[in-house]
Amino acid sequence: MTIKHVLVPIVMEQEAKPFVEHLGLSQVEGFFPSHTPFLAFEGKSGDCLVTVITFGKDQIYGTGVDNVGTVPSSLATYLALSKQQQEQEQEW
Repeated sequence: MTIKHVLVPIVMEQEAKPFVEHLGLSQVEGFFPSHTPFLAFEGKSGDCLVTVITFGKDQIYGTGVDNVGTVPSSLATYLALSKQQQEQEQEW
């Protein structure tokens, strides 16, 4: 079995930045619904597509802090996995 796509959820943008830069990933506009604060970065590492997601920053209370916790992480991960599944089904 060959791994074709890897999803890496990282809570804080500052934590993700060195990883994203090292792999040369690019931000993907429109990966998540526009009303969510989540971000996605993608690129190839060998033959594998790597997607890094972060959970965005607080926009409701204006604090600008990273969204940490179970709700943002589970929702962002669910949306990203759903998108991967849809893309995989289209390939078949």
